[in-house]
Amino acid sequence: MAPQRFYDGQPGPDIRRELNNLEAIFDDAIANAKGPQGWAPVVAVVTDDARRVLQITDWTGGEGSKPTDTGFIGATGIVATAALAVDIRGSIGATGPSNTLAIGTVTSAASPSATITGTSPNQTLNLVLPKGDKGDTGNTGPANTLTIGTVTTGAASATITGTAPSQVLNLVVPQGIQGIQGNAGWSPIFATVVDGERRVLQLVDWTGGTGSKPATGEYVGATGLVATITQAVDIRGPSGAGTGNVNPTGVIAANDLAAFDDASGQVIKALKAADLPVSTATQTALDGKAPLNGTGTSGTWPISTTGNAATATKLATARTINGTTFDGSANISVSVDWASVTGKPAVIAAGADAAAARTAIGAGTSSLTLGTGAGTALEGNTPYQAPLVSGTNIKTVNGASLLGSGDVVTGDVTLSGVQTLTNKTLTNPILTSPVFNDGYTEEVFAVTGTAPALSPTNGSIQTLVLSGNSTPTAGTWASGQSMTLMVDDGSAYTINWASMSIAWKTGGGTAPTLLTTGYTVIELVKVGSAIYGWLAGDA
Repeated sequence: MAPQRFYDGQPGPDIRRELNNLEAIFDDAIANAKGPQGWAPVVAVVTDDARRVLQITDWTGGEGSKPTDTGFIGATGIVATAALAVDIRGSIGATGPSNTLAIGTVTSAASPSATITGTSPNQTLNLVLPKGDKGDTGNTGPANTLTIGTVTTGAASATITGTAPSQVLNLVVPQGIQGIQGNAGWSPIFATVVDGERRVLQLVDWTGGTGSKPATGEYVGATGLVATITQAVDIRGPSGAGTGNVNPTGVIAANDLAAFDDASGQVIKALKAADLPVSTATQTALDGKAPLNGTGTSGTWPISTTGNAATATKLATARTINGTTFDGSANISVSVDWASVTGKPAVIAAGADAAAARTAIGAGTSSLTLGTGAGTALEGNTPYQAPLVSGTNIKTVNGASLLGSGDVVTGDVTLSGVQTLTNKTLTNPILTSPVFNDGYTEEVFAVTGTAPALSPTNGSIQTLVLSGNSTPTAGTWASGQSMTLMVDDGSAYTINWASMSIAWKTGGGTAPTLLTTGYTVIELVKVGSAIYGWLAGDA
């Protein structure tokens, strides 16, 4: 029988001692109750078509016999086949935006490196490249032809236009300091020299210059002065086609006056200069007349003028036209007061009484009166239209009789009373308290393009099937207009609403996310100068 540890009347120190002994017994029992070290699985990632699963390939870290299970990790434990195992990869995420990688800085250094700055989809690639070895000498390129183009004055600069091997050098050079005044130039004096049948010009002297006079004796050639007469240019033209001698008998001498036959060219009459005496008085009188400068019809007669006749560009004395001065040097504009115009037709002034009307049209003391009755005058030039009288001058509008009173009937629409409209088009109507007994049908407008202008004037219900990533703009809007827009994202396209500056009232103030199937219904309304929008429903 085990000893009794606690009993009635036992002293307190004995109880505490026994409790301490009991604690030691418990601690020893717990320490001795610990089992062997457990085994941990070693797993490997295995491909199962598009899936990735974990397979137990070994066990490690345990004591005693190693487990023999080599199955796969399933949703609730170890499973026998890969098909039952859990795919450790998550579902495929949405396709991210295409990244744009632009080249930034390219510098040189001993060690190469590359850094990318910015965030996707707009990033910049900066490169540090080591300087490479000197390359081989390239092939000799084609020889370049550089010609001088324009040469102008101004701030010094040079530009080369065109591409090798044919380029043009254009120069702008500053103007230099003016040089010292040079000597006056020499003008040549030529004489006609006979060279057989030819006539050439020989430089015989110089005139008008200062300093040393140039040499003489050279001849005028095709491109300048030449040394010999054979190189000179014949100043006479080629011989004509005619033949014969207009002076076969030698009867005509210098200063003689002769008349020739038009057909034969022979001399008809020859008057010797000695036979044409001119008195001193006659010669003096002729010398005072205007001489002909030149010969034949190509000459000019110098005529002396006085006053402003030679240089006049306007009238010496200006004239007035209807009070406006005109001297011929410029066009003028003449203003005419209507009251000053004579011969104009009579016009009855607005508000004129009967007497004034008669006076205006010259009716005098006739019985003509103002009014709307037959035979009376109307204000201004308004024509008179007699009232319509049944049986005498009945008029019709759209086939309906118009007697001058009552409603005008045009088809099945009248201008007053209750109307029944069938297949009618109302343009910008204003309806006051309308009642639609059988409802109404709205037109559904299809918006197209990737940058459509959304305007409620196209209809209050509009559809937009995206054909690409789109950026709509605000078309024509007025305060109080609204529209229902139904958007189909097409092939997972997106919308950028920035151009419309819409104040979104759902989604925490952000544009709604487009549904991947069916329509996303969006309501838009303009109040004041702002366009508000919200998602209609969440299905």
